[in-house]
Amino acid sequence: MKKFKGDLVTNDYIDKDIQLANTTYRLYKDNELTKNLESIGVKRDSEDHKKVIQNGTQFILDYDNIGKLHKDNLKYTESIIDKIKYDILGDES
Repeated sequence: MKKFKGDLVTNDYIDKDIQLANTTYRLYKDNELTKNLESIGVKRDSEDHKKVIQNGTQFILDYDNIGKLHKDNLKYTESIIDKIKYDILGDES
């Protein structure tokens, strides 16, 4: 798929689409989730079921993205601390 992309599509965009599709499919095919939803009166393929799948997918992807942002922010903060230490102490200790 990536080798057929145009100029406006990046590999990151394709990877995010694949992650979205995989997460949605995983939730849709989850038998335990289906049983739990049916126990509260939500039938498979109903509008409520679709909303649960959409919201669940969005929650999972948002959670993953927050985790990545946290790691990036932590690395950035550590680099700033190291720079301040270097500026004050004159070495990297």
